[in-house]
Amino acid sequence: MYKNILVATDGTRLSGKAVTQAIALAKTLGAKLTAFYASADYPLPMYAEGAIIEPMSRREYAAICKEEADKILGAIAANAKSARVPFTAAHAVDSTPWH
Repeated sequence: MYKNILVATDGTRLSGKAVTQAIALAKTLGAKLTAFYASADYPLPMYAEGAIIEPMSRREYAAICKEEADKILGAIAANAKSARVPFTAAHAVDSTPWH
């Protein structure tokens, strides 16, 4: 029937419940599980009294987003592995991550 279950997560307790259900469904159906985590786009610089203030560089921001995604998706990977469900992780940084 279904060969791949896609579950989006934001790391909250509520999305954790969805992940648990998705793992159980994938196991029951013999399907693969793909978890997706979207990070917000790089924040725009602030302008004050003629000066541009960037909170951090784009590279630093990308590293922070990757670290956060790895933490959240890594926990899902561990749960999928213990349930013996094939797992794939996906992460995107975008202002419109649904694209």
